[in-house]
Amino acid sequence: MTGWKKAWLGFCHRLPAWFGMRRVALWLRKPLKMVLSDWADVTVWGLQLRLFPKGNLSEQRVLLMPQYFDRAERLFLAGELAGGGVFLDIGANIGSYSLWAASLGVCV
Repeated sequence: MTGWKKAWLGFCHRLPAWFGMRRVALWLRKPLKMVLSDWADVTVWGLQLRLFPKGNLSEQRVLLMPQYFDRAERLFLAGELAGGGVFLDIGANIGSYSLWAASLGVCV
């Protein structure tokens, strides 16, 4: 991702994660959603990821608004994983929780 798309995405990623800004982020992501390519190489949660957002809502959420991605759940898990441990993700999508847990430095 380059040019204005990269700058716009960076702006969206820097929005504060409090509740009221989520509505703003939903509005701001619209121009990016219209011009998404089949894949995007981005840094999310400190990890280099190649995401395929077309037709995959989970990957769109991680790409466009990672700070809002299941925020309450991630805050709870961060507290539980603060002392270390092993994180096992048995979900059925892209492994977003596993990627996020890996960014915390826990064993995944």
